[in-house]
Amino acid sequence: MTNNDRDDIIPYLIHRYGSADPFKIAEQLNVDVRWTDLGGEVLGRTRNLFGQPIVMLDFSIRESLKKYFVMGHELGHVLLHADVGGYYKMVPHGDDRAEAQADAFGKELMIWLFQEDYGRLPDTYGDLVHAYGCPEM
Repeated sequence: MTNNDRDDIIPYLIHRYGSADPFKIAEQLNVDVRWTDLGGEVLGRTRNLFGQPIVMLDFSIRESLKKYFVMGHELGHVLLHADVGGYYKMVPHGDDRAEAQADAFGKELMIWLFQEDYGRLPDTYGDLVHAYGCPEM
């Protein structure tokens, strides 16, 4: 998937589902989201079980703003890598192509969510780090 494909899908999702909140989008897409103990180092994981995506998020971020970026990242896997079996793990500084694509998707979605929540674009990337737990650069 190219950057242009990702850039097109996010505005489409927001228009169709009325929000940039990854939890609301996942709910509308019937993505099963479960809070579980992933050990704290792994914050999110996506599995495809019989063609249905399941996103598992670690309890450690349930009350944290970081849950928004992690869910956006995992939603990126659901939408961008639906044809790939197995699972993905959200770990700090993931370096393979699928992880980089999911990170980019999550960050872009957080820009839209910031605009939805604050009525303006973020001034700096740091705004996204503080608002939604995007990873430090």
